[in-house]
Amino acid sequence: MAITTSLRPIARRIATAVRSYATSQGLADGDYALAGTWDERTGRIALVFGSDRAIDEKQWYAGILRSLRQAFADQPSVVMHIGLVVESVRSLDDVYLRFPPVCDEEDLTDLLERS
Repeated sequence: MAITTSLRPIARRIATAVRSYATSQGLADGDYALAGTWDERTGRIALVFGSDRAIDEKQWYAGILRSLRQAFADQPSVVMHIGLVVESVRSLDDVYLRFPPVCDEEDLTDLLERS
């Protein structure tokens, strides 16, 4: 699918930026979940980051956004189209259950996880 192909490098940069911040804060890949969708009509990317570890949600929100800004320093308009929710969850599965894609949105979660 052409849309998925063009989103792959963006998803990879997002996943790398989130992983970089999480690692800097002492979390391993299995300590958090990242889900996302892309709305072709508006060009917006919606992300949900959740961890079952104790995190300060405000600090993590700011830190992940800072990391995304650094990852897209050459394309700042990309970050302007990213929405982010950071939450503490009981189980990482809760991130996926609370974030079902809307019918006219492309699910990026698989791309984010494979990156």
